[in-house]
Amino acid sequence: MPLILVSKLYHEPLSKDVRERYGVSSFCLVIPKKYLSDYYMLETGSKIEGEITSVEPSIPEIEGLPVSFVLFVQPIGTNDYIYFYEDSWRKLADYGLIPDETVMKVKLVKANGKTIFAKRDVKVDLVWMV
Repeated sequence: MPLILVSKLYHEPLSKDVRERYGVSSFCLVIPKKYLSDYYMLETGSKIEGEITSVEPSIPEIEGLPVSFVLFVQPIGTNDYIYFYEDSWRKLADYGLIPDETVMKVKLVKANGKTIFAKRDVKVDLVWMV
């Protein structure tokens, strides 16, 4: 049972030092803290594993693709960012996923190697939140 996240794709530049330290791209999804970092007491640098279930506009070739993220916990506000690992982003880069125009639905299944929301599906849809 996963945490199902529906979020726009964002490009949030990180310094070269931070990208190299964590091995991430500058592309990310947004997730409310209450579903991941607060709920599971995770810190910046936590590895999040998941799978792309759909993308809008539709790209069937990447549905089911496993992806990995690094969680960046924000000290202020209600949202955190999950940045794609470089290797995961490289698999997606040629498909024309445009930040602020692409909506991704991702099943997040593990945080630091441990199953999250193991007893039921939890869905957070940021596209419809105001």
